[in-house]
Amino acid sequence: MSWKSARVSPHRNFLRGAGLLLLLWAPSLSAGPAGLEVRPVAGETVEAEPGRILTLAFRVTNRWHDRVPMREAVTLPESWRLVMPLVDFELEPAESVVRMVVVRAGGAAPAGEYEIVYAASGRADYALSDRAAARIMISPVYNLTLQPEDAPPERLAAGENLHLKIRLLNRGNADLAVALEAGMGTAGHAAVAPQAFALPAGESRLLEVTAAADARADRLTRSHLRLVARTGRTVSGRAVEATLTLPLEVVPRVAGQDTHLRYPVTFFTRLGGDNFGSAIQFGLEGDGYLDEARRRRLDFSIQAPDRHDRGTLGRRDEYRLRYEDPLLRLQGGDQSYSLSELTSWHRYGRGGGIEIGGGALAGGMYYVEDRWTLQKRRDVGAFLSADPAPGTTVRAHFLALAYDEWRLAPAAREDIWSFGAETRRLLSHHLKGEIGVSRTDRAGAASDAAWSLEVRSPSQWAARYHLSARQGGRDWGGRYPDSASYSGSLSLPLGERLRAGAAYDRYDRNRESDPARGSAPRETRYQAGLEARLPGRHHARVDYDRYERTEAAAEAFRFREHGVALTIGHSGGRFGYRAEARRGRSRDLASGRRYGGWNFDLQGTFSPRKDLFLAFSSSFGDDGSPGESRLLRRGRNHGGSVRWAPAGAFSAYLDYARNDATFPDEPLRERVESDQWGAGFTWKTRRGPAVEFAARRSGGLGREEYTSYSVTCNLPFKVPLRRRESVGSLAGRVFRSDLPGAPGVAGAVVYVGGTAALTDRAGRFTFRTLAPGAHEVRVDERSVGIENVLAAPGPVTVTVEGGRSAAVELPLGASGVLEGCVALAQAPGGAPRGLANILAELARPGETRRTVTDSSGRFLFEKLAPGTWTLKVYERNLPENHRLERAEQTVTIPPGARAGATVHVLPRPRAIRFIDEGRVGPAPGGEERVTHAR
Repeated sequence: MSWKSARVSPHRNFLRGAGLLLLLWAPSLSAGPAGLEVRPVAGETVEAEPGRILTLAFRVTNRWHDRVPMREAVTLPESWRLVMPLVDFELEPAESVVRMVVVRAGGAAPAGEYEIVYAASGRADYALSDRAAARIMISPVYNLTLQPEDAPPERLAAGENLHLKIRLLNRGNADLAVALEAGMGTAGHAAVAPQAFALPAGESRLLEVTAAADARADRLTRSHLRLVARTGRTVSGRAVEATLTLPLEVVPRVAGQDTHLRYPVTFFTRLGGDNFGSAIQFGLEGDGYLDEARRRRLDFSIQAPDRHDRGTLGRRDEYRLRYEDPLLRLQGGDQSYSLSELTSWHRYGRGGGIEIGGGALAGGMYYVEDRWTLQKRRDVGAFLSADPAPGTTVRAHFLALAYDEWRLAPAAREDIWSFGAETRRLLSHHLKGEIGVSRTDRAGAASDAAWSLEVRSPSQWAARYHLSARQGGRDWGGRYPDSASYSGSLSLPLGERLRAGAAYDRYDRNRESDPARGSAPRETRYQAGLEARLPGRHHARVDYDRYERTEAAAEAFRFREHGVALTIGHSGGRFGYRAEARRGRSRDLASGRRYGGWNFDLQGTFSPRKDLFLAFSSSFGDDGSPGESRLLRRGRNHGGSVRWAPAGAFSAYLDYARNDATFPDEPLRERVESDQWGAGFTWKTRRGPAVEFAARRSGGLGREEYTSYSVTCNLPFKVPLRRRESVGSLAGRVFRSDLPGAPGVAGAVVYVGGTAALTDRAGRFTFRTLAPGAHEVRVDERSVGIENVLAAPGPVTVTVEGGRSAAVELPLGASGVLEGCVALAQAPGGAPRGLANILAELARPGETRRTVTDSSGRFLFEKLAPGTWTLKVYERNLPENHRLERAEQTVTIPPGARAGATVHVLPRPRAIRFIDEGRVGPAPGGEERVTHAR
């Protein structure tokens, strides 16, 4: 619903009038900082593991003199998701509301501390804005995996070397120190490089594994190549490590990217509209690096004309430019400008800034002015910073604020000086502080001061704490005037799966209780809790909260409440949920009213497939909870969303949110009952252009039905800057050199190192990005067909230079075939008999082939280059007492034809030698005898 078309009740008109009277009564107040205030409800750091659903609460207060239609935004770390969609809302002057943000931590979020930044701003006046951050501590999860980059070979020849690329992936969220081992047992040896290194969470490292089979192997051996990555850590008694085992057979030897650096730019056309009309907006934006080293970055955006009045999806006209390199940072146009936390932080407006220096010394300044506020403000800021030691920074700031005269608010000037320091050298603690003074020419105001201090323990400590304090004087001209805030939190391990936590928050405003400055709240909150991590990635938490608010300007007002909350949940896998039940009791000491009530929250996510993500949220409780309550929320809020991405080029979403609340303690206030729908899709074409559609519809009790939509057409293109010097290119051609016209061979696979390219119809191929140096180029013989063969044996070596193109030609010829037979010669007239399992070898310079004869004694060599080859047959496995007629012979292979050869096996000649001789005759005595002679 457009805030321009909203129905305004008489009660709201009354509130507007009261706000205007207050403005006329205290004009000096409007000359100082005023607008929105956003504060986290709880200041402690939340413990969670990846994938958990978290609920964060922020209190938004309207300190402007008029009702403000607002939009909210959340800045999430990469891969984190919103579970409950954000909705627009409105705040009356001095009205305060608690906004809930439900997020799902990234499933692979690295262990450490994260910030979730919540921002609220006016839909029409972007300068009415503020933001606050909540801290999340993600606990470590370990998941180490080894996987081959390419398909490993199934076998190795004896003595053959093996080179493999294995990728080690850290799919957990904690950094790991890894040591690697490789081995092949008794079948050979293996090594891996590097052997030890640190592997950050979510990253991978390519490993080079070399292995060699035993050259003395004389039989088929089945072995394994084993690779182990060890970390030295244990979880629940089990070592955190990864193992990869690849089966290998050891067989004995018996037979890119673009060549140019380009800057990405997108031109877009956006059609936006609502119930009252539509309009078109045009834009041009770019974001990318200007050099190969990724040190100089340019980001710009131009969109016009102003279309923010065309629905809630309408956008302001903006002109923005940012340039950054190691020594210079420039920014200009419509964007946020920051100086320091106490002076000015994320100040949106139109201006320009420069920052010079890097390393130990830097300085800069900026100018920015309001675009839409009624009382214009102009800022001039400057800073000087130095790093006296590693991990330590000191900064000096100056800020001049000039307010134009507007109605009863006179022109004013504020001069602010501050000094800040930040270090991590104090026992690895994070210590941050700032102190400042301001001077003003506003009537009735004086010079004043402010300070802030923050101490945080190292995130890797088992016991962690966080302390912060901030105080601004009555007439302080920067952020947080006339207020004080103190907070602290402590988290202690009570076991491997149990932690205890405690937190304290104190907030004071209008510290001198000046009635002219409105209310003077004093808010104090205590919290203590226990959290348990249960098996199966479940978790449970119990918290006790105590809250007290007093009003220094009205001593009779005092509000107290306390409550207990029980939370259970599950993270990881396809389904995650978070359920909370909260019981609270409150007491208004001024009226004597007591109240006890319940709140229930339920959020969940479900991903049945990789392309589908569903989320839902529901919050309900007793409507009678007091408006001052910080522990209970009245009303019912329900919502859900669906994200569908069936293909990389298309994605769609659907959101729904419903808010229903009554205010028993505020009889003049209207009941809030609203419904908001959101839907959209993104479609990207293969060539780059994309279409984005978004629509939002809202309505409810006493509200007009309102629809807003936006259609955006994106036309991306890349502007060439120059050729990349870190890589070179290689172009070549595979062709038949023996045919007229040397026609190209299409579909040939050409290998260079670990990459490959396919030839086109003319036989051309290109490798765009190769590292400078010598490369071996070879053709996969199977891809050129059995009728083609390389004219020259072996790979071709080509030298590639960075920033240049190299050329190579790979000629082919018609292949020939040699068929033959190893046969046992027979007697004249008999058929020869073939001999099986005889080793035959065919060789020429640079190429050798081997085969064995089949059961008929035949052998076959295919895909032979035309020319002269030497055929050699080995005598092993010949029958006993046989020999080869010719062990070697020269054969000529004609192009595209078959040649034949027969190798005869002959019996070896056998010599007969008599070794005994004698005679037969009568012996003396008349008997016959055989007499031997030697």
